[in-house]
Amino acid sequence: MPIKLSSHAFIFLTTALGLLTINLAISLPAKAEIVCEEGTVSKNSNGSTSSCSLAEETNVKVKVSGGNYDFVCKAETEIFFNNEGQFKSCQLANEIQIRQGNLTKTCQIDSWVNLTTINNDVSIDCSGR
Repeated sequence: MPIKLSSHAFIFLTTALGLLTINLAISLPAKAEIVCEEGTVSKNSNGSTSSCSLAEETNVKVKVSGGNYDFVCKAETEIFFNNEGQFKSCQLANEIQIRQGNLTKTCQIDSWVNLTTINNDVSIDCSGR
């Protein structure tokens, strides 16, 4: 039996879904599809993923105030997420350039890329760890 929706209910439903989609697209500073090694997933107290060992190289797209970055996290290394399950850091499989104001910094292969969020401002940096 088909479900009947009034035009008002249909408009409300489509508007709510549209706003939810926009909110998710805007609020996520980094996106990555990850494949973790079996048995390596650690969880935060809220149930979101904290870290895992990557089974394969993983492409990460990051939007920060200084620009958009695409980089690859190295396979068989750890990837870390914050309490909300958003990308935090990983070891690089390739070299990337980071813009910091008028300067450009090179993050070498095998260095760690780190995202930091302070007062809703996301910054990206790299280190040798």
